[in-house]
Amino acid sequence: MTAEPQPTSKPPVFVLGAPRSGTSMLHWALCRHEALWGSEESDFLAPLIDGVLAAHRAGTRRGDRHWLVRQRVDEDELLAAVGGGVHALYTDRANGRRWVEQTPSYTLCAGELARMFPNAQFLLLTRDGRQVVDSIRRMMRIPHRKACRWWRLYVERVAAFEATHGERCLPVRYEELVRDTEAALARVFAFLGLASTPRAVAFIRDGGAINAAPGREHERPDDKLQPRWHDWSAGQRRAFRRICGAALRELGYETDARWTR
Repeated sequence: MTAEPQPTSKPPVFVLGAPRSGTSMLHWALCRHEALWGSEESDFLAPLIDGVLAAHRAGTRRGDRHWLVRQRVDEDELLAAVGGGVHALYTDRANGRRWVEQTPSYTLCAGELARMFPNAQFLLLTRDGRQVVDSIRRMMRIPHRKACRWWRLYVERVAAFEATHGERCLPVRYEELVRDTEAALARVFAFLGLASTPRAVAFIRDGGAINAAPGREHERPDDKLQPRWHDWSAGQRRAFRRICGAALRELGYETDARWTR
C-alpha cells in the first residue's frame, strides 16, 4: 500500500537558489499568472521535514513491533503523506490555483522536498556569485568570506539536486530574466505547461526593486547587472577566487581583466 498521491494536475512549483539571486523577483512575476498563487516565504517546511524523518526513526526503532514497520510505510511514503496535507493547505489558500514557493533556504533540503511533494516542479535560479556575495554582504551584514562560502554551498546543492532530479528541474539564469525577460519567462511557463503572460514580463521589466539591499532601493533590474566587485579589495577578490572560483567557472560566468588582477 502507498499513500494517496498528490494531484498531478496542479503540482506545486518551487523556486530554488541562493539568497539574493532573484528568487523573490521570479516568484512574484510567476504569481502574475492567473493560474498561479504565492505568498510570503514560509520557513516551516524544513523543520517539518526534519520532524517527519525523526518521527519515522522513532516509529521504526523496535522493528516489526511498530506500526510503520508492520504497514511497510517507508520514509518516502510518510513524507508524501504529510506533504499531501501541506499541499491541501496551500491549495485551499490559493483558492484552487497552483501554488509557488520561494523560500531560498529550501534549496538546502531540495531532495527531501522532492520526496515530500512527488509531483512538484523546480526552477533552479542562478546568478553571478560575485553579485550575490556583494548583495549578501550589504543586505545581511555577513562577513565577506562567510558570504562566499554561503554562495558556494547553495550552488553546489543546486547542481547536486539537478543531477539527480533533472527531469523535474529547469535551470534559469537571473541575467537572462533581466536581459531577455520575455523569452526567459516563455521558457519557464512552457516548462510549467502554461501560456506566458505579459503581466509577468511587465513585473520584471517595469516593477521596482524587491527586497533591495540598503542604498539600492531605487535600482532598476538592469542596474543589478552592473559589476559590483570592482570596489572589492585585492584580499576580498583573492578570497572569492579561492572559495568560489571553481563554482563560478563551472556555471560559465566570464571574468574580465579588472577581476583577475
